[in-house]
Formats: sequence, structure tokens, C-alpha cells
Amino acid sequence: SVPGRLVACVAVVAEVLGMRQDDVVHSVYGFGMVNGGHYIRETILHWVGAQLLSAGTGVETRSAQQVMLMRDFGATVLTGFGDFVKRLADVARENGIEPGRDIRLRMITGHLGPEGREPMREAWGGCEVYDWYGVGDTGIIAGEGPDQSGMYVMEDAQFLELVDADSGR
Repeated sequence: SVPGRLVACVAVVAEVLGMRQDDVVHSVYGFGMVNGGHYIRETILHWVGAQLLSAGTGVETRSAQQVMLMRDFGATVLTGFGDFVKRLADVARENGIEPGRDIRLRMITGHLGPEGREPMREAWGGCEVYDWYGVGDTGIIAGEGPDQSGMYVMEDAQFLELVDADSGR
């Protein structure tokens, strides 16, 4: 099925990056009309087999509550959009929780955006940070590998057209 194939693409990236059954994955992707949260849930529960804390974007579960849950459940992986992932580190500190000491992530993965890798790594105590790209209706399109030398396209699930912005060709 198409949804199953799209979840499988997220699962491939999770496996390549080294997500494990003993991970506790905190996801800040939402469960609305955009399918991101659903793809993550299916991947973590049915492919990786890890424990999932599906918290959403701060609307579903307040940000302060999220960092307490991450601390209390021992989150090891954080996945989501870079701006909110970075914001959670700030919220943790505002609540006396120190990322890297009280929340010991080993990996952040998701749509990094303009926040970039280094500020995210520093904010969360030095864990590995990986980027991926996708959209709600097609799922993940490309993701980094452990070498962090660029994104690998899921060519068995996506058709891409590269266009020169200047010429339109």
C-alpha cells in the first residue's frame, strides 16, 4: 500500500541512522491533516520496535510537560522540526532541566531547517544531529546517512524533477 511504502521509507532512514529497539523516541510531529506524526508512529512502533513518546508540537502537549516527560522516560532520540526541537532545549533550561545531563539524547533527526546542525547539537549537549526532507502528502523524500555528507533520495518511492532556478529547465 502507498502509506505502508511511505512508512517504510522513514523506517529505512531510522535503521540507517541506528535507531534501536531500546531507544525511547520523543516525537514532536503532530497528528493532524499532515501525516508526519502518523509516519513516525508507524515507523517507531512497527519497524523499529522502540518506545514512542508522541507529544506533538506544543499544542497537544505543553512544551514544559514534554521536557519533563523526556527526562522522566529517559528519551534517547528526538525527532521533529528544527525550530521546535531547538525551542524544547530552551524550555528545558527554563525549567531547570539541563539537556545533555538530565536529558541524554544520543540522536536528533528531522527537518532541521535554517536552525542547522551545530546550534542544535550544542543546545542538546552534543548529540548527533541528522537532517531529512519530506512533505506531508508523500512522506520522507531524502535523508542523511551517518556520514552526514548530504541526503540520499528514496528513489524507489519518489519521482524527482531537478530544475535550474535561473533557466526554469
